[in-house]
Amino acid sequence: MSNQLDRLQVELAALALAAQLDGEILRDVFVERVRQDAKHGGTVHDDTHTMADWLNIVNRQASRVHNGVMGDEAEMRERLVKVAAVALAGLASYARKETKVPDFHAMLRRLKEAEALSPSARRLNEADFALGVLEELLSNRRRRRGHVN
Repeated sequence: MSNQLDRLQVELAALALAAQLDGEILRDVFVERVRQDAKHGGTVHDDTHTMADWLNIVNRQASRVHNGVMGDEAEMRERLVKVAAVALAGLASYARKETKVPDFHAMLRRLKEAEALSPSARRLNEADFALGVLEELLSNRRRRRGHVN
């Protein structure tokens, strides 16, 4: 019971902290994340990294904050946004590997490839796509709840 109470207190404190964050900060982190995805190839590239790789990448970005821009607060903020975006990429990659989160980017690519098909074939492909997404989401939900597939 104590662990549950402690966890609830931590979650409430986290929500309070999130409410205090300026929306601009999170927007800037997500914009940087999209920029990094476009530059490096998104989840396909990200998921080739190990956790050790991600820690090295975050450390490299963090060292750039310290080494090159001390005193220039605008540049320091920009570098910290990059650090946060890279850390977020590492966490997302870890989550995808651990929970087998569906790769929606790959699914969307398959759907776009199907646009060249005839209208009836496209409708069948879109229905198949939607069913695949639902099946993966249900499978992930069962795994998280401890059910065997």
